Amino acid sequence: MGNRKTSLLSTKSQSLNLTLQLNLATTRTSNMKPILSKTKNSTKLIIFLSGLFYLIFFTWYFSNFKITTWGKIDITSSSIVESYFWTKREMFWSKTLDRIKQIGHHQTKTLLLEKYTQIIPVNQPWAPLRKYKVNSLYALFDSYYQDEDWTSLHKFSQEFIKIYPTKANSWYHLGNSLKQLGQNQSAAKAYYQALTIDNTHLATIKNLSNLLLDQGQYYQAYKVLLPYLNKIPTHGSLCFYWGEKKFTLNNRFCTAKINQKEYAMPINTDNPNHIMVRLDPPLGSFLLKKIALVSFDGQNTIINNFDDWILSKDLIRDQDNHFHNSGNDPYLYTTLPDSIKLLDYNQLIVSLETKKSSDPQINKLLSKLEQKIPLL
Repeated sequence: MGNRKTSLLSTKSQSLNLTLQLNLATTRTSNMKPILSKTKNSTKLIIFLSGLFYLIFFTWYFSNFKITTWGKIDITSSSIVESYFWTKREMFWSKTLDRIKQIGHHQTKTLLLEKYTQIIPVNQPWAPLRKYKVNSLYALFDSYYQDEDWTSLHKFSQEFIKIYPTKANSWYHLGNSLKQLGQNQSAAKAYYQALTIDNTHLATIKNLSNLLLDQGQYYQAYKVLLPYLNKIPTHGSLCFYWGEKKFTLNNRFCTAKINQKEYAMPINTDNPNHIMVRLDPPLGSFLLKKIALVSFDGQNTIINNFDDWILSKDLIRDQDNHFHNSGNDPYLYTTLPDSIKLLDYNQLIVSLETKKSSDPQINKLLSKLEQKIPLL
């Protein structure tokens, strides 16, 4: 009897547990229904918003409507979208170019520069990546000039023209490649195109003038030089300083030429310690022939050797007494020997022949032309 009661109680207990588990499961299921419903609704909302975003994005991008103008460039709906992606990509292309330039092996670097130049996208004229393509082209040009690879220079200079058709440099490099390939007529056309854009582009002027000189076209060569020569300011006055240990504006005299090749100025000092002299020549290239110190009795002391004179950083000695300036403050100075006392002289005459240009190559071209065209 007791065992029967115990079995009955165990059965009831199991039934109760089963009932409780079923109730719990039912409760959980009923509670999950709103959660599942919310999840489905959220998914639908995300899908809807994503579709709406892409619809707006593609409508904005492909409609390409004009918003405003920046200089000569139209700012459109598509350009605004693209500018974001270009900005993100700019860092990648910049770092890649820097790494290529650091490669020590010359041929490998040239090959990678060529690949870089070919794959970098610069379809839009305003694209920020254009500058990296231009920089890579300049690096390539250096390699081609070094290797004398004129065929590759010709190929990639045409790429440069596609990016910058209105830059004189673009046509200058094309002209160089054509000249080296023996196509002188085409080279001259490319050089003339560069000078049409900038008629004072010095590198083009030098190469085209030499090309025309070699072909015996002397007047045409001079016409090429003229715009550059006319751009150079006229030579100013020459200044003479004297002093003891340094030069001051109080002991200075400036004058223009008294004739085609001479400057004359008074020496006005009563200080026996004034033993240093300085000349500030006019800007440009010049030949300093001599300095004549004229005494009170009319006797001259001639100085025609300036090897020991000290030059400023803006004055360069080409050869012997030929100089040209490389900046805006050219001068040369010296300490006079004991045999020369400024107190004994009352006038200084400087024989100095100036050239129109301060560029030695231009001066050589002018000298050649003067021999061929006597009236220059």
